[in-house]
Amino acid sequence: MITEFYGKELYLYRDLLSEHFTKVIELYPEKKDKVLEELLNHTQVFIEKGLTGHIIVQHLMLQYFLHGSEDTIQELVTEKLVEQLVKIVHTKEGSKIAMRCLWYSKAKERKLIIRTFKGHIKDMCMNENSYLVLCALFDCVDDTVLIKKSILSEIMENLDFITMSQIGRLLINYILAPRSTKLFPPSIIEALAVGDTNKVSKKRPRSQKTRGFNLRLSRNYR
Repeated sequence: MITEFYGKELYLYRDLLSEHFTKVIELYPEKKDKVLEELLNHTQVFIEKGLTGHIIVQHLMLQYFLHGSEDTIQELVTEKLVEQLVKIVHTKEGSKIAMRCLWYSKAKERKLIIRTFKGHIKDMCMNENSYLVLCALFDCVDDTVLIKKSILSEIMENLDFITMSQIGRLLINYILAPRSTKLFPPSIIEALAVGDTNKVSKKRPRSQKTRGFNLRLSRNYR
């Protein structure tokens, strides 16, 4: 069923495509643009009709967010999609989509995303997928005042509860020691490093950017 959404260009490779979209694109690069065009069209429909909560839809959308251009992804991050992100951050595919929305969207859309997370931070901190979205957020969002007000304040209010969770402690450790090779496996570090080349974030040293968060958290997290 999933392979039908890729269009006629890759129909002959549907058996391989069902499991290895990236591999097929690498083997047949001449078909990439046409297939991505098909995926973009479907993605726009999914967003407009509010269908992003379905796992199959998330899988298809993720293929575009992984292989499409940063500029086009930025155009997809409309208010319509932003409103749906908080509902998909807890799935593997949804969290990867949300991370790329944060990395590639403009400052205005990033603020909208953060505001939609309000009231959901505690749950996001303790989920194995959505905590990575928060890690990506701390990495790329330059408005530290907004982060403190909308994200860190909610973490502080629920710190005792969050630190009872193994996943919650990972999020706290990431804020205190981002990209620490002693605390995080290479797979996590590499996944988050994808966003480092985005065109929107200022390239401030990570230690400088998170110093204020570290000080406030370290006083309470012992």
